[in-house]
Amino acid sequence: MHPALNPNVHMIQVRDDGLVGSLYLPGTSPPWPAVIVVGGSSPGIFGVPGLMLASEGFAALALGYFGMPGLPPTFERIPLEYFGAALRWLARRNDIRPEAIAVAGASRGGELALLLAATYPEIRAAISWVGSGLVYGGVVSMGAAPVAGWTRDGVDLPFAGFVPSAVAQVRAQHPGARVTVDEGAADELPDRVRSGALHLAVDFQEAALPRRGFDELERHDLLREPFLVALPPDHRLAGRRTVRLIDLADEDWTAAFTNGLIVRACRAAGFEPRLVSLTRDQLAIRALITRGLAVTLAPRLLAEAFAGTALRPIAGDAPERDVYALLPPGGRHRLARPMLTALTETAAELQGELRS
Repeated sequence: MHPALNPNVHMIQVRDDGLVGSLYLPGTSPPWPAVIVVGGSSPGIFGVPGLMLASEGFAALALGYFGMPGLPPTFERIPLEYFGAALRWLARRNDIRPEAIAVAGASRGGELALLLAATYPEIRAAISWVGSGLVYGGVVSMGAAPVAGWTRDGVDLPFAGFVPSAVAQVRAQHPGARVTVDEGAADELPDRVRSGALHLAVDFQEAALPRRGFDELERHDLLREPFLVALPPDHRLAGRRTVRLIDLADEDWTAAFTNGLIVRACRAAGFEPRLVSLTRDQLAIRALITRGLAVTLAPRLLAEAFAGTALRPIAGDAPERDVYALLPPGGRHRLARPMLTALTETAAELQGELRS
């Protein structure tokens, strides 16, 4: 839709102060309240809502924020200061009411709208169309290491993980509920679900192995995630876009087991890893890697646990794991089904990013 279809709306291309957008002005007399409009994970300017808002008497600045000339090429580490500049640009205009500026966004833009309203007190209202109340990571290519979607003052904003995102969704839908998250060894979880010690478990298995079944339990597959190489930040291969496992044959390795996925992946690449540490402690693993004492493989969704390391995609066929939920067949807790639904929805959203 173009403003020519609404003769009362005037559109101005905006390329000032580093901004890339379109300003839609109503046909009514100024000054006007204003809305900053942002789209989701598709590049470009989300102009249609801007036109509709202008038709209702609001000035609307539809902003692009990646994938256009003059903007970051991909949806990764988008600085919130860019939108702060848009706020100041609008407030300086004589035809805008600076005390009446709102922000509206759809999908990931809805997430952004809430984030901006929580960051800039001069934003008086926020509209989130099918946005998330959680902050997610950037949209990166398949196999690439996860990165933050947003930054502030040059610092990456933390983004939600898989299980915490689902727990937050359940608690939002059931405000009086308390969801307790416990951690256990993968081989122990099925028995804990059978005994009633856990109402639901999230477990995983190596994707290359035959699908695992469980007596007296229901398995619900959630997603498949790749593994990445975790290197010391100053490692000789840290600057590469992808890393071949065979190029790490002479490195010291840390793994959880002597016969697990990491060791099997190394053997498939043609070498026996030299294990100097056997641990499942994420803090210990990260400390070993950041100090240059070992390398390992890391599930992509656990990237935050490997902060300070250099995470790189594996060249060729990377090992993957299947993540699934386990529930008892009957006698379930009343929140077991909502929790499974939340996990399924969160997994679908994350899987889309893993495949992008």
